[in-house]
Order: sequence, then structure tokens, then C-alpha cells
Amino acid sequence: MLLNRKGMSVSEDWRNLPGHLIPEELDDGRNNARGKGMRVYVHGSGRFEEMNVTEQLTMFLKEGSRSNGVVAPVESSDLQRFQANLAATRSDWFIDEN
Repeated sequence: MLLNRKGMSVSEDWRNLPGHLIPEELDDGRNNARGKGMRVYVHGSGRFEEMNVTEQLTMFLKEGSRSNGVVAPVESSDLQRFQANLAATRSDWFIDEN
């Protein structure tokens, strides 16, 4: 994996995601929620800003956005290691579907 500013997309608030990324169970009649078999998770409670998530992962804002970002490796990593580093943060996630 190259350090190409690609990784796992994240958002400050799931309510601002496009409908195909919002679980269909959260359809409020206006958000066009149609994600199948999906859940919405939160990691952390601080401000949504560029920062290191762990020693191996960083979050940066997408160009031109203050509410959408990407969690990516800090240094060059293969996909398997990147996924393992993401999985290692799983105990810190909680469901946010309210």
C-alpha cells in the first residue's frame, strides 16, 4: 500500500452521509437511507480534526471538507496490516444510531 491519502472514509456525523451509506433502518423519510446490513459506529469523543488515531493510523480531512476524512496508515503498509491496525481499534468503537 502506498501512502496515497487513501484508507477508510470517516465522517463527523452519519446524518450527513449519502443515503447508500446510511443503514436502511435509520430511514427518516428524508435521508434516503438504503444501506443494507450496515451499522454506524463512533470512535472517540473529541473534536473531528486531523490527528493520529494510534501509532500506526492517522486521520486527515478530505480536501475541501471539515466534516469528512480518511483514516490511513502513518507509514507504508500492506492491506492486511492496515486492516489489522483498524481492527485493533474495535474495542473503542460504539454504535451511534440515534
